[in-house]
Amino acid sequence: MFPLPEGAMINGIITDEDTMIRYLSGIGTEMNLFKQEAMLVIDNNSIRSKVMDMPAVNEVKMLEFISRDIGIVSEGGEVNDVFDYTVLNAKVAGGGSRLLAVAVDRALLQAYRNTFTSAGFNLKNINIGVNAANKMARVSPDLMTGARILAIVDERNLTLMLYEDGAYKITNKYRLLASDDTPEWRQEIGNNLSSVIQFHKGQRPTEEISAAFFAGLSPAQTAALAEPLSFLGIQTGMLDLAPRVKISSNAAAKDGGLNPGKYLLNLGVMLKGKGG
Repeated sequence: MFPLPEGAMINGIITDEDTMIRYLSGIGTEMNLFKQEAMLVIDNNSIRSKVMDMPAVNEVKMLEFISRDIGIVSEGGEVNDVFDYTVLNAKVAGGGSRLLAVAVDRALLQAYRNTFTSAGFNLKNINIGVNAANKMARVSPDLMTGARILAIVDERNLTLMLYEDGAYKITNKYRLLASDDTPEWRQEIGNNLSSVIQFHKGQRPTEEISAAFFAGLSPAQTAALAEPLSFLGIQTGMLDLAPRVKISSNAAAKDGGLNPGKYLLNLGVMLKGKGG
């Protein structure tokens, strides 16, 4: 583990590029990473994403639609965002396709690019957390049928992603205030899950949410949530990554075994195929 230097990054935003460059350069040197291509995944609250149904138009028109829908116009009348998309469903009713559209502030993206390349990394591409998680969800049997939630716990951050028969719908992010593994912490998680469940019910779905699967928690932490979350009336458990993630050699032995759920976004960004 390489603890992040204090004050170098706050809420996913690089606040001290020089310190981050030295930090990342040290990691790259110690791990001998500079000869390899690097893929960066950013999970930042300022990144805007939206599921959009798009008519059958070319890429230029798609990006124009996305810009008008989720772009932010500055006081000077300019749009300072970078736009991109990934196809969620190539054929939807009425023609066209369903996309995950993304808008990222150009300065934020440039700060990441400058920092990593200045540290010596051969940066191949930059992806976002929602898309990386979606790529893992598409190969997870737990999320392929019914209405289900993927709950990702990363330190103090809780990300809840809703899927219906494997199709991505929405993401909600929360900040957990209570200490880990306390009754208050479990109650916070339960309350946030309840909010997503109630929102889904309000959409008059054909099927109500039946389960929530956790990534980033230990088996013991997940098991301890079962009773406090029973009021939700849904199944809870760990996201089963065993069919797709094989852990062997040093990773299996390190610190009593690697928990792949803690690296869900890292694993997702490395998957080939749709949503790359």
